[in-house]
Amino acid sequence: MSSISEKKEIQTNVQELTFGPRGIDLPEESTILNWVIEDFKNAFGKDLKFTNERQELLLSTPQGQLATAWAAIISDRNRLLAYYVNQVDPNYAMGRMQDGIGRIYFIERRKATVTTVVGKCRGKTGTVIPVGIKVKDQQGNVYKSSGEKDAVIIDNILPVKDANGQDVKDENGVVKTFTESYINIKFECLEEGAISCPAGTLTERYQVIPGWESITNEQDGEVGSDTESQAQFEQRRRLSVAVNSVNSVDSIMAELLNSVYEEQDQNGNIRKNIPICQDAYVTENSESISKTIGSVVLEPHSIYVCVAASGGYENEQAIAKAIWRKKPPGCGMNLTYPQKPNSHTVTIFDDSKDDLGNSLYSNPPQYNITYFYATTVPIQIYISMTRSPSAPKDARDQVKDAVFKAFQGGDGSVRPRIGSVIYASNFYSPIQKLGNWAVIRTLLIGRDGGSGNEVRVGINEIPSLDRSYITVNFDD
Repeated sequence: MSSISEKKEIQTNVQELTFGPRGIDLPEESTILNWVIEDFKNAFGKDLKFTNERQELLLSTPQGQLATAWAAIISDRNRLLAYYVNQVDPNYAMGRMQDGIGRIYFIERRKATVTTVVGKCRGKTGTVIPVGIKVKDQQGNVYKSSGEKDAVIIDNILPVKDANGQDVKDENGVVKTFTESYINIKFECLEEGAISCPAGTLTERYQVIPGWESITNEQDGEVGSDTESQAQFEQRRRLSVAVNSVNSVDSIMAELLNSVYEEQDQNGNIRKNIPICQDAYVTENSESISKTIGSVVLEPHSIYVCVAASGGYENEQAIAKAIWRKKPPGCGMNLTYPQKPNSHTVTIFDDSKDDLGNSLYSNPPQYNITYFYATTVPIQIYISMTRSPSAPKDARDQVKDAVFKAFQGGDGSVRPRIGSVIYASNFYSPIQKLGNWAVIRTLLIGRDGGSGNEVRVGINEIPSLDRSYITVNFDD
């Protein structure tokens, strides 16, 4: 004869979580504590006291300590569950969960990149500058030369320029020249992130080599970027939902924003998913007459593509093919003669393949794809602060850093894009978060010497900000 043990259901006053129209419903912590107290009384007797005559919780008693600890554990469990429930919503997802949502759309979070700058190294002809040599800018950032081979200073024959930048000619009409010994070398910052290197600031030789006399950068460096923030990644995901479609401006935009490449870093490691385009703007003119959109004249029945990207043959081919794969057949590309400023036409070949990997054409057709590079527009920010006795000694630098970080999206905000409107009010919160001493009197933003409460950039422009363009004054 077999014995059957009776299975009893565990009774508790702690109620199960429920899901309502707005998501998971969480009980108040005081409610959870009352449920736990009732469980204790059921287990140990109703005479077990948890409050005094004034109905104040007796935390000093063992039962009071246990009840509050258990209630806190349950509340933490509830909050953790609610957190992960919200993580399936792209508006709230972050970190690993947001990466997972991105992979549904076959996109990866953009990693931090380094600032690159071309340094003009002057010195004695024939001087060898080894690969990996280090230099320093005026802000103290260290850069390392990239490339596979050592560089050698050579003689360069250059035309003599006048005050207006025009070539100077002799009495026979021949352009005058002079010889300068230098070599241009590309340097990469050792630290990742949005580190600016304005023209003329890369001036210190971190390592001295006989025959190498000086270094400077005649152009601004290409500023790196921080790891893509939650807001930036979600914005790009929204813009990328059309990546699997064709024949629309949204599909072209998505394809450009998701075009990546890989490269080898200074330590020999392969860095993947490096974006080709930092930003892109795509629009169209579907009418039969020319149309002006954002100060740009578009030809009839054409599309307009503007990108913020580095040059080079491989990048140009990748951008042109991304446009060609997604654009409608037969549409115009705004290719005019003479060509418009910053327009770029690239010839590509149809490299389509069949299921076996064989080319579809023995003589592939070729296409001319025209797109535009965005003009960088320096933004100026003018801040007037109230002087406070509690302000730190580096208050001015802290304000500049907060504004610069917010502009670059380093604080989790969205970085200004091509064709965007930037409001001065966007920078109030980052400054005020510095402390009670950070009291703003006025904050203006501008471009081209003007200032106001907002600044607009065209669909052929991308805004940029350097710390030197942030003016901070403290008034009594």
